[in-house]
Amino acid sequence: GSVTLLVRALLKEPAFVRDLADLTSVPQAWLLLQTCRNLCEAGAEVFRQHRLPKVCDMRSSKELYRVYRAIACPGSSKWSGWLVRPHTEQLVVPYDVTDTGLGLLFGVGRFSKLKALDLSGCRGIMDAGASEVVRGCPHLQTLNLYRCDKITDGGVTEVSRGCPHLQSLNLEIGRA
Repeated sequence: GSVTLLVRALLKEPAFVRDLADLTSVPQAWLLLQTCRNLCEAGAEVFRQHRLPKVCDMRSSKELYRVYRAIACPGSSKWSGWLVRPHTEQLVVPYDVTDTGLGLLFGVGRFSKLKALDLSGCRGIMDAGASEVVRGCPHLQTLNLYRCDKITDGGVTEVSRGCPHLQSLNLEIGRA
């Protein structure tokens, strides 16, 4: 599968393989290529089994921010699609999230058990992002939209209709 493609891609680059062999030796270069293949296989298994924490703050944790980037940046990682085991109940999203990023985050049921979502200060979110929240978070009870001033009344209405368990909604605009 994809492992074979990796090895084939590396072998199609004769300059890479020659440089690698020049730096080391042919047997060591072969061993490195085999190691790359094994790492790719192992990485797939690690990501298939990975769970995000119940309380996931993607703003304050560098590791979780990298996970966010892997999920929310199109084409950044084929492994991000494997992070689909719903477990997280509270999520704080980075300030630079966009509507597209929310669509990628909340796709495939990744946060279907989410109860609290903090989007405060995420000024790039509009009504389309609010729609992604509604689709991806059916059990949402708390939503913080503080300073999300691009979400219109229509977006707020969609959230209130689409999140039947919602108990707390912060719509404060704050100071400019």
